[in-house]
Amino acid sequence: MYVGKNIRFKIVLQFSLKFIIVFACYSSLITYVLYDLLPKFNGLPFAIISVTGIAVAFYVGFKNNSSYERLWEARKIWGAYVNSSRIFAMYVLDFINPSEEINNAALLKIKQKLIKRHIAYITAVRSQLRKQTVWKLEEVGNRIVSADTNFTNAELDKELSDYMPDEEVDYVILQNNPAVHIIKMQSEDLQSLYFKKCMSSFHHIEISKMLADFYNQQGACERIKGFPFPRQYAYYSKLFVYILIGILPFSIYSELSKLNETIVWLTIPISIIISWIFYTMEVVGDTSENPFENAINDVPMTAICRNIEIDLLQMLKETNVPEKIKAENNILM
Repeated sequence: MYVGKNIRFKIVLQFSLKFIIVFACYSSLITYVLYDLLPKFNGLPFAIISVTGIAVAFYVGFKNNSSYERLWEARKIWGAYVNSSRIFAMYVLDFINPSEEINNAALLKIKQKLIKRHIAYITAVRSQLRKQTVWKLEEVGNRIVSADTNFTNAELDKELSDYMPDEEVDYVILQNNPAVHIIKMQSEDLQSLYFKKCMSSFHHIEISKMLADFYNQQGACERIKGFPFPRQYAYYSKLFVYILIGILPFSIYSELSKLNETIVWLTIPISIIISWIFYTMEVVGDTSENPFENAINDVPMTAICRNIEIDLLQMLKETNVPEKIKAENNILM
């Protein structure tokens, strides 16, 4: 996620420089042809570009709103993960008590195991969501992250081993969806604690509801990750923008030629500016469609996971607590 107040000009150029060059060449060619080779043809009526531009703006606006909804929903889900994780840790610490079978010392280790395993769970969810999808190729946003930050996707087993026993890591890493099985382990351990009378049935139900909540949040993320933005909207939005850009120089030339033939060459800069605006509108929507793709506009899952990790470790009164993730070149991952 880009967190700077203003987007650096370098980033703007990375997204649009090639397009600006291509369209500068195109608008120059059209202006030259109309001015030197077809002097009697004064271009196209401005009404054409006006009607087309309004229609395209509405369509692109709809696409961008839909893309933003996907991005914002993803961010809300991870915000819910933060709150649910804190509540889960609080429940584990407060609801589970010693019994005849488990004394205070043993119970403390079990609580630590449950809470640290939850840190492993959110790590697994994050890692699974960051896997590249079949339809999503590396784009400008990914290249900017690679060039401007030290962000890398670590191997899941290495990350899990910090908070889970090796035998558990070896088991879940072989599963199709490791995060699902981590929650299943949590449920089994809580069930065992209930049978050993370390918590009441009410408390057991409340903690189990938190596990179900984690599944719901994970499923919502997987829905966004596994279902791409509908291609019929994305494709035609881009196509309509290119059609508008294609006829733009003809209409600009027509209007300028009515004022004065000596200023028709202003068709080139005016066309470039207008086309860049529409192209940028299209790119903004494109870069917001998939919020888990290791790109510059992603939900900052690594930073959110680290905040959860810090909160939970401090609730356990741990002294070896990692630092918060900081943005690099205004990019927070």
